[in-house]
Amino acid sequence: MAVEISKHDKKFDRQLRLWGAHGQELLEGARICVLGSGPLAAETLKNLVLPNVGQYTIVDDAVVAVEDCGNNFFVTQDDIGKPRCEILQKWLHEMNDQAKGSFNNKSYKQLIEADLKYFDSFTLVIATQLFGELNDKLAKYLYGKNIPYINTQINGLLGYLRIQYQEIAIMETHHENDRTDFYIHPKQLENFKELRDFCFKFNIDTADVEEHAHLPCVALLAQLTKQWMDSHNGELPKNAKEQEEFKRLISIRGTSENYDEALKWAFQCYYPPRVDQDVEKVLKDEKANKLDEHSKDYWILVRALKDFMQNEGKGFLPVSTNIPDITTRPETYVTLKQIYKVRYEKDVEAIKRYVEKHLESIKRKKNSISDEVISRFVKSCRALKVIRTKSIEVENKNPDLDHLNEQYEDWDTINEGKDEEADNGPPLHIPKLVHWYWTFQAANDFYKKQKRLPDVSNEPEDDNQTNEKRKDSDLLAEILREKFKAINFTQEIDTACLEEICRYGGSELHNMASFMGGVASQEALKTVLQQFSTCNHTFVYNGIHCSSHVFCP
Repeated sequence: MAVEISKHDKKFDRQLRLWGAHGQELLEGARICVLGSGPLAAETLKNLVLPNVGQYTIVDDAVVAVEDCGNNFFVTQDDIGKPRCEILQKWLHEMNDQAKGSFNNKSYKQLIEADLKYFDSFTLVIATQLFGELNDKLAKYLYGKNIPYINTQINGLLGYLRIQYQEIAIMETHHENDRTDFYIHPKQLENFKELRDFCFKFNIDTADVEEHAHLPCVALLAQLTKQWMDSHNGELPKNAKEQEEFKRLISIRGTSENYDEALKWAFQCYYPPRVDQDVEKVLKDEKANKLDEHSKDYWILVRALKDFMQNEGKGFLPVSTNIPDITTRPETYVTLKQIYKVRYEKDVEAIKRYVEKHLESIKRKKNSISDEVISRFVKSCRALKVIRTKSIEVENKNPDLDHLNEQYEDWDTINEGKDEEADNGPPLHIPKLVHWYWTFQAANDFYKKQKRLPDVSNEPEDDNQTNEKRKDSDLLAEILREKFKAINFTQEIDTACLEEICRYGGSELHNMASFMGGVASQEALKTVLQQFSTCNHTFVYNGIHCSSHVFCP
């Protein structure tokens, strides 16, 4: 009988496959506020409205001007003089009428100054082209309220994004690295009788060629590991030489695909199962040790996982069903998958009992965390991650100088900074990306003092006038030197970067708005979905040389 798919699921099928129905539900329950209605705001919102963000509000009092028609695809000449936020919301609604959009035709700068409580109801706030003290004020307020905040800016061919939140606990990181765990390390097999019995029921010394070529690699590895340990006083291969000898035991037995797979996974026999560094940090986190009535579901699940590992798991993570295809007979593979599935379900039940125990201990209902969430957590437990970003206030006062110094050193090691093969004239100067980070910081501080962005149009035409009116690039250099002195930072300033941002004068190019709007919306989706890993915490893009980097100072 055919399963009927709803119009909603058909329309949003692609993202449902990517982040699941539970992720789509979070997205459609989100309330996002976007400050600004220029090209950067438009491109960011477009990428949120299309996958069906629940509600969005555009705050801006700007009217459509002639120059908007040259860099904002969401306005036309017919819109000149009309409220830009209203026009943007109208066209976004046409792109997806299921996303509930609204606009607030007020100055977001005045809103920040007079009514910060306005932002309390939002899941996420995104500010575009917001600089200076108002950015700092809004960021400080939202951090205290634990409301994620993204500030994104473009200036000519340069892009900047700063994301700030207290904590995002990620269950589904959608990792790219392989987390396959066959559970065939001898200490794991001691605690997995069903798999051990399966592995040792095969005759790996059979003379039958066809049988030989269909021996599952896990059986080969389990039995050869036992043979090795029997002949080495119960010891596993403990150095590179012995590990190569162990692999030779495999390779001399056959050259068919199942033996290639055994060689590929041989390390799981002599190396203890890997627990990723991020997962170890999560398991050791204080929030998992001290549960109370305010604890989030995530930390209750982590605590239950710890309890399982200390007891039933004998120090290991629960069994995974994420087992790749291996060369063997179909019926053998089906049997093997069933063994992992049954044990996985058993481990889930054990973890569920710990979850219920901890829920009761903090006076919550035993079933307040659903079976579906518990099962999804156990499936994803090999890739848990918690990200905590530094507040903008702390970054301004006390940046991580060790991290910043590393950026200079690391780039130096690969000779970044010069194009030695330039054909014409002297080598081309390519600033290190860390200099662009400081350039944006200087421009932000410049805005605090001058109430505008640095711009060559404000500079004197004649060098003899510099005593009366100083160049913006010189003022930027002075601001940056004062900042370096205040934080005791001793690196050199790249004045070419400061001159370049003055040349741009705060211009908003559509191609940069499109790119940075894609970056901002991607980080917004990660934040709302609580899947994937957001950047931590500042992304800088150099559109001149098409390079980018994430800084966490």
